[in-house]
Amino acid sequence: MQQLNHRYVLFVLLGALAYGVIGWLSLRFALTLANCSAVWVLSGLCIGALARFGSHYWPAVFLGPLVLNTVIALIDGVSVPMSLLSGLGVALAEVGEAMVGAHFARKYFGTPPQITSPATIFTLLFWVCFVPAVVSMSGGVLSTWLTGILATENVAKVMVMWTLANVAGTMTCAPLFFVPSWRGWMRERLRFRVWESLTLVAVLVLMVLAISGYGFSFSATATWIDRWPKSWLAVPLMLWISTRLGRRTTMVAVLFIMVTGVAQTMRGFPVFPAEGLEQSYLGLQLFIVMVSVLGLTVSTQAHQLEVERRAMENVLAGQMRLESAMKERAVINASAVHDLQSPLHGIRNLLEYARSTPERLSGPDRESLLADMQSSVDRMLTLVGSTLAPVRAERAAATLEECDIAAIVRRVLDGEAAAAATKGITIYRRLPAEPLTLCTQATAVEHIVANFVSNAIKFSPRDSKVFVAVEVVEAAEHREICISVADEGPGISEDDRAEIFSGKILTNGAKPTAGETSNGLGLYLAGNLAQRLGARVTCEAGESGGSVFSVWLNRAS
Repeated sequence: MQQLNHRYVLFVLLGALAYGVIGWLSLRFALTLANCSAVWVLSGLCIGALARFGSHYWPAVFLGPLVLNTVIALIDGVSVPMSLLSGLGVALAEVGEAMVGAHFARKYFGTPPQITSPATIFTLLFWVCFVPAVVSMSGGVLSTWLTGILATENVAKVMVMWTLANVAGTMTCAPLFFVPSWRGWMRERLRFRVWESLTLVAVLVLMVLAISGYGFSFSATATWIDRWPKSWLAVPLMLWISTRLGRRTTMVAVLFIMVTGVAQTMRGFPVFPAEGLEQSYLGLQLFIVMVSVLGLTVSTQAHQLEVERRAMENVLAGQMRLESAMKERAVINASAVHDLQSPLHGIRNLLEYARSTPERLSGPDRESLLADMQSSVDRMLTLVGSTLAPVRAERAAATLEECDIAAIVRRVLDGEAAAAATKGITIYRRLPAEPLTLCTQATAVEHIVANFVSNAIKFSPRDSKVFVAVEVVEAAEHREICISVADEGPGISEDDRAEIFSGKILTNGAKPTAGETSNGLGLYLAGNLAQRLGARVTCEAGESGGSVFSVWLNRAS
């Protein structure tokens, strides 16, 4: 049971008050009796509200019609007991209609209800509009007839008018609760040009004038034009609104057409001229239901096509990204296979040499041959490792962890110390003494730094220097950790620096100074890893020659 708190009681009282005000205004357009209006919009509002916000607000639907119908009966001169009984009967009928409609709305359209397919519009029309309207009509007509408010000869006519009034009101107002929020509706409207909105308003006004008869007078010899059903001008307008402005705008336009149609019929300008007012309202009710079904069906279909179009665009974009990634993998694998040929051919030549000269497989020649074979194997392992490193880094990229950036750089420098010592290269490091922590992907950062340091050693001449620094750079909006590696190598031209991380073959690419292997894939993979980290990599010319490679990690992330 819903807990009775102040907020709940306030909502119930406000809902009952709103019901009373809207109902009083609607009953000003009553037909045969004071309890039967031309279009009962409160049916749709109550069903939509209970379906959207919960059936526990039913007391508002009960109190509103109870007070409203009792007061109207008293004003019409009905006795107090009969007025109370009539009001109670109509109130119970309204509650039954709202509860049944909300139940079927949640059953067929989910919780909260959402109209997503045009195939469900007729389900909405029958189960959410017609069946609850029959429930309301049965209780309302029975209570007013038993209390003597409704004459027997008017029962059949009122049953038809009551049912159609509730169906038209529900079909017009309930879908307003079954489509996206008003905020999304406003964003959707703002996407369209101003001229289209102004044109829509102008056409809507002209259509209302044409339907009501204002501003269109014809001579006596053209009476057939006056009798022509100008209300059907609303059909192309509804198609325009439905396909361009969305579902909620469509239902607002239907509501506007309904209000103006009822008002003009009461003022003596019926949308569907007939012998009596009831016949005019009957045609208007059927027309409103038809326009509502048409507008909601077309707008829902347009919305579904738009959703499918966007989904297809996302699929195509994902397919293009997948194809691009597959091409990148193919380039990496092809380059790795190409670079593996050299050490494999070297091993093969060494083996052929060993087979052709078995007498030299002893002493110093044997050791030299084995050393050359081991060097070729090491080169292959290095190539395989550089190819698999980004894959391992991508797997590790799914996990963020607090890591010490300075410790990662120290670990990389310790691993490259032997290679640097072989060429007599001295590595100068400027690292913070205190831990410099960052929530990032340690494996990816280590791969990027290792690639920069390895390249600096490869392309630096013997007995040169490499400078590695880690520092925090204060920017206007965030802080960055910059890891820079500077060498004294031949440097990189300005044109090549612009393409250094793209994987393209450099036109004036430098060569390693001691015969090391380098295919340029390492920098390409480092750039990709930095992009996944939300970092950036740069390549600049050194102050005294050489190059400076840097990775900038966003500390705010």
